[in-house]
Amino acid sequence: MPSRSLDRRIRLFMTLVLLCILAALLAYSGATSGHVEAANVASGPADEESDFASTYCKTNVKTAVPSGSEAEARKYYQDLRAKIGFQIQDPSPGQPGPTTTLVDVAAYLGFSAKPPVPPLTAKDFQDSSPAELMDPIALGKRLGGVPLSVGDVLVARFFAPKISDVSQSSVTEAGWRKLVRLRAQPNSAAATHGIEYGIILFNFFAPIDQSDPFSGNDSVNTQTILVGNDAGKQLYWVDFGKTSDGAKLSHELDAFFDAGHIPTSLSTQNGGKAAYFVPCSCISCHGGLRLDFTITPPAPDNHFHAPLLDYLDTDHWQDRTGKGDDFEALKAPVLFDPGTFGVILLINQEIQKQNVAAQPDSVLRRAADHWLTWHLEQGEKPEALFDRALEALPNSRRWNASDPIDAELLPKLNRSCFRCHGSVKFDVMDKEMVLALTSKLNAALYPRDQVPDPRAAMPPDRTLPPDDLKHLRDLILKLKQSNKESN
Repeated sequence: MPSRSLDRRIRLFMTLVLLCILAALLAYSGATSGHVEAANVASGPADEESDFASTYCKTNVKTAVPSGSEAEARKYYQDLRAKIGFQIQDPSPGQPGPTTTLVDVAAYLGFSAKPPVPPLTAKDFQDSSPAELMDPIALGKRLGGVPLSVGDVLVARFFAPKISDVSQSSVTEAGWRKLVRLRAQPNSAAATHGIEYGIILFNFFAPIDQSDPFSGNDSVNTQTILVGNDAGKQLYWVDFGKTSDGAKLSHELDAFFDAGHIPTSLSTQNGGKAAYFVPCSCISCHGGLRLDFTITPPAPDNHFHAPLLDYLDTDHWQDRTGKGDDFEALKAPVLFDPGTFGVILLINQEIQKQNVAAQPDSVLRRAADHWLTWHLEQGEKPEALFDRALEALPNSRRWNASDPIDAELLPKLNRSCFRCHGSVKFDVMDKEMVLALTSKLNAALYPRDQVPDPRAAMPPDRTLPPDDLKHLRDLILKLKQSNKESN
């Protein structure tokens, strides 16, 4: 009897709690329905995407990666004040005045020194070892007694083929990155305005045979991403120039993604780089541009989707140092510091959560899931290329190392195409996507002077000899034919 009486009291209590919650929800719904309906009428996801494109991305949108413009970047920076409370100082060209620097991002996230302790500089963040920055006691003391916890700072230094220049027949330099993840501290301006953490990405270049690409080196450009704690984990972008110049606000990342498209006559002026402006190029390379694979042939989905963080693909980095690849002669370890893999494992788990929130159906999210599934079980051991093949459905056609066409084609796509087409529009690791695009791929694999729009020629970061391009076209045609016959 006492037990039954207790059960009845518990059920009655839970019923009252549920009724109270229901009443509160109904009251809230009644109070806000007018505002919600008005907001839904005023703007929806499609309107937001259209607004983004018309506000920040009207310039140079016909290229594979829309590059935007300085004017659009300046407007975006000013708009960040209203969006996330980050007040950027961005004087007009030739005008004196204070300029936002990388240190301001750290301060916004709550990593500023208490007087009279001297402030941390951009060079401190660049040159301090991962162990120094990740030690909450040491860093908190350096900041004058700021209370920090384990995991508030994560740091990894690694080889970065994505930013490397492969436009020449012989690669002599390699790109390297230092990633610093700062968790927004309680009561910081970032936390107050809905930012969960920030990512600082220093970009270095060093001779391929240099054993230490970081000591004494200088980041030529430093990218930052601020990650929201909203349901979609929105991303916000801010770029900075060379550390030795004060890591001052920049409107663009000068990179080698299109190095093969840049005329030789301009190479001496811009170092073989092209300008990619904030935020248009950022969102374009981070999952904002997708193809619609529900139609045949797939066509551009002309919306800017919610941007994604790119997971750190340690397996691909290792591929690029293999025998016969561009970086076979790389001397420094791909994961530069002892313990780097463990840090990347933590970072990739955060990135995967952002992918799930922003674009749960994206191929980039599937790839991040796959990477985590393997490495949570196997640790640092690289996963073989064909084992990393993606499939949207259990019966999807998958890259097969035993198939002679697949065995020759996928390594070539991994070397020449994955740099962009692991996140932009499609992923070469998904065979179904490649099969759906065989005609378009073949049309793009010609010398630039034979393609109506030279910027559509692939790959954009290097100039392959005509015979190599023809061999790729032949392989893709064989792939298409062999998969027709197998159906």
